[in-house]
Amino acid sequence: YVSGAMENTTATLHGESAQQDARELTDGNRWEEVIAHELFHQWFGDYVTAESWSNLTVNESFATLGSQLWNEYNYGRDAGDEERYNSTTGYLRSQSGAKDLVRFYYNDKEDMFDAVSYNKGGAILQMLRAFVGDSAFFKSLNVYLTNNKYKSAEAHNLRLAFEEVTGKDLNWFFNQWYFSSGHPKLNITYSYDAAGKRAMAIVEQKQEGNKLFTLPVAIDVWTGNTPTRYRVWVKNKVDTFYFPASSKPSLINFDAEKILVADKTENKTLDEYGFQYNHANNYIDRREAIDAAAGKQAEVGGVQIMMAAAKDKYPALRAYAISRLDMNLTQVKNALQVPLAEAAKESDRQVKAAAITKLGQYKFAKYTPLFKAALNDSSYTVSGSALEALNRIDTTVAFDEAKRFSAGSAKGKLAAVTRTIISSRDREAGAKLLTDFEAMPMGQPKFQALGGVFELIASTSDLTLFKRGVDAILALGAAIPENFREQAMTQIYTAFREMSKEKASNGLKDQAAYLDSKVPKDKGL
Repeated sequence: YVSGAMENTTATLHGESAQQDARELTDGNRWEEVIAHELFHQWFGDYVTAESWSNLTVNESFATLGSQLWNEYNYGRDAGDEERYNSTTGYLRSQSGAKDLVRFYYNDKEDMFDAVSYNKGGAILQMLRAFVGDSAFFKSLNVYLTNNKYKSAEAHNLRLAFEEVTGKDLNWFFNQWYFSSGHPKLNITYSYDAAGKRAMAIVEQKQEGNKLFTLPVAIDVWTGNTPTRYRVWVKNKVDTFYFPASSKPSLINFDAEKILVADKTENKTLDEYGFQYNHANNYIDRREAIDAAAGKQAEVGGVQIMMAAAKDKYPALRAYAISRLDMNLTQVKNALQVPLAEAAKESDRQVKAAAITKLGQYKFAKYTPLFKAALNDSSYTVSGSALEALNRIDTTVAFDEAKRFSAGSAKGKLAAVTRTIISSRDREAGAKLLTDFEAMPMGQPKFQALGGVFELIASTSDLTLFKRGVDAILALGAAIPENFREQAMTQIYTAFREMSKEKASNGLKDQAAYLDSKVPKDKGL
């Protein structure tokens, strides 16, 4: 089934990608969020359906929310917040800000299936949940479903259900988020007035045009290890908020619930981000601190945050932090070698794979036994990472292992690394990999094979093969459905920009120049 899955009433249809073998499931069920998404559609989409394509978001935003709620319920708050963060970031990077959530003018109904109807819509529901509280939020959903069962509904019906439960006029919220476009771009600066014994947060709305957003925001002011929460409204071009403080706060945490759909720029120091990582505790608080530190790993404070994050309580965030380590910096390699060696023996496969990947960059022969043992891990991702790491130490042994795996039924990262190692030693094999990829019809198998092409062009020094691989990846742009194209190509361009830097640092300037000629300049979020 080419569209992944479809929520037919009482009989959801799933594509063949839902089928996974035991080794794939060791890495986690990649289809679980899709299952939750489609299951939520039985209520939001089937029991009550959208009145028109313009109102598609009352179906799709709820299904997006549904998979986030499942992760939150089954795996914990961090897992739910991670999916919400990734989904919201997908919208922010999609450059779809000019589209209303409910829009009455479009060229084709398929245009409605995009990051606005899905990602942004789900994020807006999470903002509404935070604003009215869980009890009122879920009661409102019950009222919406009950009042409109077996009928079609639109965004106004949803607003009326929330107003019935909360007793609040929510026209301002729906007019701003459902019947208008864009999102705020906020510049937030913090300061402390010692004489007046007060802290300040200055919030400037910098989005283009004259539109100003009304935003209810929680701000935590941390004195020592204790936060005081203030609830404020951002409404103007520039708002200044004052908070009593007998000494300079350790941290002022704007949007303490990390719920706003917004691009933010803040003037926090590394010390403040370190405090945020260790005390604020929300997944997104910690993720923001890691991202800030990742760009400043040449500084002691940056390394300290990355070291702490490499032992984060949430495995997925541990793996993410490890993946962001800059192994070109001596101080990072020296400080993280022991923690990485420990993480490479973890039971969590995501963390283990990330640690092995980084450990391989030391190119120390003493880790060869560890990598060889991990080749036989039940996880394709761990096994593939181990083969990749082994190839950095002993290309002959790695090539022999790759041939062994190629004779079996390797999948995922193991299959990609296997193909890459064989192709890098054999130009004909590399050319065949690209020929097979180019011949594949658009669909899930082609996207799964994309990783192998990326690995090939990342590792090859053959300029002709490299250019062909880059062109094959970029050719996807014309074939990807329009509603997903912008988001997918943004991710590809980001990966190419990083690859260009790596190629240039390795002396492959012709390859770096070719990438630079093909990729648009980064406009940021």
